[in-house]
Amino acid sequence: MRYLMVVSALFSSNLMADVFFKPLSVSDFDVISPAVIEFTIQSPEKYKNSKARMMVTEVDFEGLGMVRCEKQSNKDCQRLNDFIASAPVNIQLIKYNQSTAMFTGDILVNGDKLAHTMIKQGWYKFDYKTTRSKHLVLMQKQAMCKGLGIWQGKSTSLDTLCN
Repeated sequence: MRYLMVVSALFSSNLMADVFFKPLSVSDFDVISPAVIEFTIQSPEKYKNSKARMMVTEVDFEGLGMVRCEKQSNKDCQRLNDFIASAPVNIQLIKYNQSTAMFTGDILVNGDKLAHTMIKQGWYKFDYKTTRSKHLVLMQKQAMCKGLGIWQGKSTSLDTLCN
């Protein structure tokens, strides 16, 4: 299969203009780890069936981000797989990292950023080391106060924060 990450894509500004910063629809995906997902691009036609491996950013996976899904029965991988499979998905490529051979950008599941959903649902904390977004802080606080995901059962320590 062709990979979107072709060396010529790095040097041709015309080719880059076609793929970066534009929504791309995907037909299939493979959850490699909680932080890495490989997508099969459906459109534009020029890139049909090309693969794009993306890193989920803005989320603190606490060491679980690179644990490969096929090596163990991983509830985080299964939850992510079920969530992505449940709705239409588009991706928007913003940057390519040659050393990791991965793209970063936006993964939109049913129109919402995947990273934001992970934080809002309390799956993970936001990664304060890479972002200082006040929106992510508020999303995490709401998940904490509602006792969602990793915050479930921790309400006694959060009472002063939420009231």
